[in-house]
Amino acid sequence: MSATTPAPIRVVDIETTGLDPAVDRIVEIAAVGVDFEARCYTKLFHSLIDPGIPIPPEASAVHHITTAMVAGKAPTIDQVRPVLQRLADPAIPFAAHNAAFDRSFLEAAACTWIPPWICTLRVARHLWPDVPSHSNQALRYRLNLNAHGDGLPHRAMSDALVTAALLVRQAEIAGSIRRLLELTDEPALLARIPLGKHCGSLFRDLPPDYLSWAARQPWDDPDIAHTIRAAVRGRFAPAPEPQPQQRHTP
Repeated sequence: MSATTPAPIRVVDIETTGLDPAVDRIVEIAAVGVDFEARCYTKLFHSLIDPGIPIPPEASAVHHITTAMVAGKAPTIDQVRPVLQRLADPAIPFAAHNAAFDRSFLEAAACTWIPPWICTLRVARHLWPDVPSHSNQALRYRLNLNAHGDGLPHRAMSDALVTAALLVRQAEIAGSIRRLLELTDEPALLARIPLGKHCGSLFRDLPPDYLSWAARQPWDDPDIAHTIRAAVRGRFAPAPEPQPQQRHTP
């Protein structure tokens, strides 16, 4: 890793009432500082947030935050916004796993995020295109990350710490933070389709009629759209390495 790597980078993770920043709200936010020179993480900020609207049971089933936990008890986003603004520094990149999601909610909440963003999800898709899942928890165990996680997965601080450990591993492989920023800006070529009826299948194995249909769809995920266009042209990500068969002893 470059000796000029900036430290710390700030990893952000949020939990929400749903997936649409136009109607849904933040219910929890955490920020972690990553110091590459010292190989350590610093918890910079964590808070539950009162979203001002009910939290649907389907959202609670993911992060286990309920309306009763935050309504009238936790600060609002307006109250924590000054703290979040102080974390923003044009010289220090922010990072998140699926950064477009976190950034969209923060911007919808009128938080101004000047720093460049690193998306550890997209970087993971570049570095490990053939793994079955690029979720931060799947990568945590696949890469044997020392994540220092506390609490449940899908809680903001725990996920931020996992993402911080993933970011350190990615920087070691990529060689510099600048390269991580470049990979964030480059569409990734996937080996497997991550959703839909063919979820988990190799793009090279998709039926031609499905591939033709998929090429006409307005995919929200730019990496899926990029890979489908490439697949139509016959360009594929590297095939996954064959996995050794496990032997079972009686």
